[in-house]
Amino acid sequence: MPQMNGLELYSQIKKQDKDVKICFLTAYEAYNEEFSKMFPNVEGQCFLRKPMSLKDLVSHVKSELDL
Repeated sequence: MPQMNGLELYSQIKKQDKDVKICFLTAYEAYNEEFSKMFPNVEGQCFLRKPMSLKDLVSHVKSELDL
């Protein structure tokens, strides 16, 4: 995303709808615990690690949406 990073996008989305569910797709190694330490203002949501198959991605998103 040339105009902003994922955290900036997260902030913009949350301004529009504070109840929206967001999943982070990241290649960051220690993504959940370390991420929350680095960015305490980001609510603990869904953290998915790359690489990930399309099947696994769909499964995780469905579980987050309670489908």
